[in-house]
Amino acid sequence: MGSKDPVDFKDEEDFSALKNALRNELNPIFRAAAAEALGEKGAIDALDAIIQSLNDNDPAVRIKAAQALGRLGDARAVEGLIRALDDDDGEVRFYAAEALGKIGEPTATEPLIKALGDKETLVRNKAAESLLKLRDPPINLLIMALKDEDLERRREVREVLVKMGYAATKPLISALKDGDPKLQTEAGEVLTRIGGPIAEPLVLAMRTGDQDQRNVAGEILVRIGGPAVEPLIWAMKDEGMRERSSELIVRIGVPAVEPLILSFKYKDFDLQAQSVAVLARLGAMAVAPLAGALKDEEDDEAFRALATMTLVRIEEPSVEPLIQGLSDEKRDVRICSAKALGEIGDSRAIGPLILASRDPERMVRSEATGALARMGALAVEYLISSLKKDDESRAIAKETLVRIGFPAVVPLIRSISQENEDIRQVAMEILVQIGAPAVSPLVQSLNEAESVREQKEGVLVRIGAPSVGPIIESLKDDPSARRHFSNILIRIGAPAAWQLAQAMDEGGQIREVAKEALIRIGPSSVDPLVAALSNEDAEVRADAADALGRIRDTRAVMPLIDSLSDKYPPARIAVARALGTIGDKRAAPALIQALDDEEL
Repeated sequence: MGSKDPVDFKDEEDFSALKNALRNELNPIFRAAAAEALGEKGAIDALDAIIQSLNDNDPAVRIKAAQALGRLGDARAVEGLIRALDDDDGEVRFYAAEALGKIGEPTATEPLIKALGDKETLVRNKAAESLLKLRDPPINLLIMALKDEDLERRREVREVLVKMGYAATKPLISALKDGDPKLQTEAGEVLTRIGGPIAEPLVLAMRTGDQDQRNVAGEILVRIGGPAVEPLIWAMKDEGMRERSSELIVRIGVPAVEPLILSFKYKDFDLQAQSVAVLARLGAMAVAPLAGALKDEEDDEAFRALATMTLVRIEEPSVEPLIQGLSDEKRDVRICSAKALGEIGDSRAIGPLILASRDPERMVRSEATGALARMGALAVEYLISSLKKDDESRAIAKETLVRIGFPAVVPLIRSISQENEDIRQVAMEILVQIGAPAVSPLVQSLNEAESVREQKEGVLVRIGAPSVGPIIESLKDDPSARRHFSNILIRIGAPAAWQLAQAMDEGGQIREVAKEALIRIGPSSVDPLVAALSNEDAEVRADAADALGRIRDTRAVMPLIDSLSDKYPPARIAVARALGTIGDKRAAPALIQALDDEEL
């Protein structure tokens, strides 16, 4: 064999000759060639000889032996290859590690883990690669290696576990409850790098694990970021997980926004409510995506409503995007933007909403004016100033101020004092349309500006019946205003009659004013006064009879005749006088009979 060229070994068919060369050839070049040839030809019968060659004194032979054993893939070579991982030659260690990976026996796990700390980078990398090729490797051994004091070995173990991915998840999560902080940290880092595929198991660990697992799992989910959001969103349905899941999603921040918005489409009320709450906590970072959601191409009304609700809850950061939404080409976006701005109530939106009140779409106009109305006092001064503008602006401002109602009353009352006649007239018209809510402030303001008192009284008269009660109440506090208040009540006329008749129960000046006003109102007061003839208070009955007599309406005759039998003498006297004043012949028989009444 000594005279043969090593290259010729590749064509040698006699395995015994090759084994003999491997064992006895003095020239290491020939021994190496023989080992290579046996490996390439799959000479299992030469396995023992090749394994023994791992101890050859020449590194080139040991290298070829390791390569050959890798090609043969027989588990019987594992023990020898494991020993070769400690070889002085780095290339031998490299191919020994490679061969162990090709064979795939789990028993090589621990030695390969140890090789992860090899001083040669190539050896470390090959050991890591081979660990990934082992059949059902004991992952727990790898995880325990995360405690190793050798920094380089720990780094390589992390890389292996990361590449194992989902398969390493459960053991890694179990390691989170280990009392060793170093292991918890290392396992956490690996889980973080594996990322999305492990999010659901981590969420499960938050639900079922011990306190350490729950805490660390939560921190890892935050570091994983976006891929962890959807499992956390679904976890919010669990009442026991809701608070923690929400907090983690908020910490994830921007990557959570789009998945939260998409969850509006799940048609799950509880989930939608939780998503709205979390998006509101995320605040400004959620505004642009939410504003974009208003343009939903599927025209999902419920989806847009939830996006609108969320923008309202975010408040101030939503204002500018919503103002821009008032000009969007899509009608529904303009409607939602107007609605949200009205709920937020920011003064920056007043002008744009007034412009939106001129939108060609009726529903947009309605929502814009409704939004201004909801903003109330905040929009009032701006709207009142719009009364000076063109007819369209004036009409919008007028409609909106009426819808605002009470918050607009005092500024409108002040506007009655303005020099601009148009403003005064429109302000009074709006106050009339506002009606009852405007009455008390108008009554209280009657003494504030004498120059426009008549105009304010005119407004109260036009408001009508709702003005009566507050005016009567004010008489109690300001008797000196009797003449003015009496005139207003008289001008209100018939709509005031029933309330005035009831006010006669008050007695004193109130009764006097009410009675006088009823008399001045005339025939419209007859029915309320006839009803007062049955009042429990005898003095009220007497005054009612007197008032009916002074009105002289024959409809009162028969009720007055019936009242001639009143038990209270002054009332009977007032009834008799009233019948005499009216002068209706139907009363004669009753009056003749009453002549026997000593009181009369």
